[in-house]
Amino acid sequence: DLWTLGNWDIDWHDGMAANTSPSITSVPGGYEIGLQVNTGELWTLGNAAYINWGIPHIQAGTSPSIG
Repeated sequence: DLWTLGNWDIDWHDGMAANTSPSITSVPGGYEIGLQVNTGELWTLGNAAYINWGIPHIQAGTSPSIG
Protein backbone atom coordinates (compact mmCIF):
# COMPACT_ATOMS: atom_id res chain seq x y z
CA ASP A 1 0.00 0.00 0.00
CA LEU A 2 1.01 3.58 -0.60
CA TRP A 3 1.46 5.60 2.61
CA THR A 4 2.16 9.29 3.09
CA LEU A 5 3.68 10.50 6.33
CA GLY A 6 3.66 13.98 7.81
CA ASN A 7 1.10 15.99 9.73
CA TRP A 8 -1.36 13.17 8.98
CA ASP A 9 -0.20 9.64 8.28
CA ILE A 10 -2.40 8.21 5.53
CA ASP A 11 -2.71 4.67 4.16
CA TRP A 12 -4.20 5.30 0.71
CA HIS A 13 -5.10 1.60 0.37
CA ASP A 14 -3.64 1.59 -3.14
CA GLY A 15 -1.42 -1.34 -4.00
CA MET A 16 1.63 -0.23 -5.96
CA ALA A 17 3.02 -2.21 -8.88
CA ALA A 18 6.18 -4.19 -8.09
CA ASN A 19 9.51 -2.51 -8.89
CA THR A 20 8.00 0.97 -9.30
CA SER A 21 8.35 4.18 -7.33
CA PRO A 22 5.72 6.89 -6.89
CA SER A 23 6.56 10.56 -7.44
CA ILE A 24 5.25 13.53 -5.48
CA THR A 25 4.92 17.26 -6.10
CA SER A 26 3.51 20.16 -4.15
CA VAL A 27 0.24 21.81 -5.21
CA PRO A 28 -1.60 24.71 -3.58
CA GLY A 29 -2.88 23.35 -0.27
CA GLY A 30 -0.88 20.13 -0.26
CA TYR A 31 0.58 17.54 -2.61
CA GLU A 32 -0.17 15.24 -5.52
CA ILE A 33 1.31 11.76 -6.08
CA GLY A 34 1.67 9.84 -9.34
CA LEU A 35 1.93 6.06 -9.17
CA GLN A 36 1.48 2.85 -11.09
CA VAL A 37 -0.99 0.69 -9.16
CA ASN A 38 -0.78 -3.09 -8.97
CA THR A 39 -3.30 -3.46 -11.84
CA GLY A 40 -0.81 -1.64 -14.11
CA GLU A 41 -2.86 1.57 -14.39
CA LEU A 42 -1.67 5.15 -13.91
CA TRP A 43 -3.23 6.97 -10.93
CA THR A 44 -2.74 10.35 -9.28
CA LEU A 45 -3.94 11.09 -5.78
CA GLY A 46 -3.56 13.70 -3.09
CA ASN A 47 -5.10 17.02 -2.12
CA ALA A 48 -5.95 18.14 -5.67
CA ALA A 49 -7.56 14.97 -7.03
CA TYR A 50 -7.89 11.18 -6.89
CA ILE A 51 -7.87 10.07 -10.53
CA ASN A 52 -7.61 6.80 -12.43
CA TRP A 53 -6.38 8.14 -15.77
CA GLY A 54 -7.76 5.14 -17.64
CA ILE A 55 -4.35 4.28 -19.08
CA PRO A 56 -4.18 0.51 -18.75
CA HIS A 57 -1.07 -1.57 -18.53
CA ILE A 58 1.80 0.87 -18.28
CA GLN A 59 5.06 -0.92 -19.01
CA ALA A 60 6.13 -3.00 -16.00
CA GLY A 61 8.91 -1.60 -13.84
CA THR A 62 8.39 2.02 -14.89
CA SER A 63 7.85 4.87 -12.45
CA PRO A 64 5.63 7.84 -13.33
CA SER A 65 6.87 11.38 -12.88
CA ILE A 66 4.70 14.29 -11.80
CA GLY A 67 5.64 17.94 -11.76
